[in-house]
Amino acid sequence: MNEKLKQEIRHYNKKSTYKIKYRKRKNDYALYLDLQQKGIRRTINLNLQVTGKISYYDLDKETLERAVKKKETENEEFKLRNDPDSITQEKLQELDSIKFIEKIADDQEVISTKKNWQSVIKHLQDFRKRKEIKFKHIDRKFCKKFSIYLSKHLKSPNSANLYFGKFKQAMYKAVDENIYDLNPASRITIKKKKTSREFLNLDEIKKVYETDFYLPQLRDAFIFACFTGLRFVDIKKIKFDNIDVETLIFTQSKTGEPLRIKLHTIAKDIIKIQKKRLKRESGLIFEIPNYEYSRLKMRQLIKKAGINKKITFHCGRHSFATLCLTYDISIFTVSKLLGHTDVKNTQIYAKLIDKKKDQAIDKLPEL
Repeated sequence: MNEKLKQEIRHYNKKSTYKIKYRKRKNDYALYLDLQQKGIRRTINLNLQVTGKISYYDLDKETLERAVKKKETENEEFKLRNDPDSITQEKLQELDSIKFIEKIADDQEVISTKKNWQSVIKHLQDFRKRKEIKFKHIDRKFCKKFSIYLSKHLKSPNSANLYFGKFKQAMYKAVDENIYDLNPASRITIKKKKTSREFLNLDEIKKVYETDFYLPQLRDAFIFACFTGLRFVDIKKIKFDNIDVETLIFTQSKTGEPLRIKLHTIAKDIIKIQKKRLKRESGLIFEIPNYEYSRLKMRQLIKKAGINKKITFHCGRHSFATLCLTYDISIFTVSKLLGHTDVKNTQIYAKLIDKKKDQAIDKLPEL
């Protein structure tokens, strides 16, 4: 860590309840908050990293300023919650709901989920035309108007439903934090629109697998998803160490639930190819681009394979589910393989299979 950045950190830590600390990692430094006061010891991971190199000082300074902003929020909340004269609900409602939701967003490990929370913040600020919204201003009337705003300003009712659902989650968390007695957004809903989920059949998966593509790891990672049902975020993080003979054992990023999947022959073949390709047998199994770039390249891959469908990486998960059901694996088993906590989430795939069966009957010739 260069001395100039150390001085900045020391400056910001003066007379502060929470102190900004850093932890050396392989290629950078992870920033976190540390509290030691009145017998209380607490650390908060900021999910922020600095290089520590003087040549990247300006970039590191920007990151440090984000850490300072979070530190000030934590200082304010600590004071409110530990000052006997300030711990009333009325005082808690003086807190900024935007900063409260920003903390929820920062705690998300899944990139797409984090972005959804960030979108909620943006829409809230656009709705109120201000950067700060205190909890005391969020009542039932506010929530109803916000739901109407989302419905009118977003083209997709499903996006409106998603963002309002996240907002409602934040309000439930505020209830848990004693900011409210009751959730002001409870029983307010935005109706979803039924959408179709695209997937590939076995012949189409074979076409993709046999397509010569300049990003072979992305292609093979997608095929791996088609035979395991893994999400993109889990494909990115699984390691060779997660393989126990023929079984993949890992913890899902989205649910935090442990999952065991016996590997199909194709999946095992891909593991062998990756070991040769990467010339190692430890570390990450796949080295693929971030989600946004991968999404763009997936379109090119599918087009080159000659498939006229809107297929994203996540469609590999849909393809796995429909393949399993097509080959008579029970819906309850498929639910377990996908790591669903409720079989209702799996039933949509059964409906897709029924729809395909109906379409097949319609194609039969008349006598």
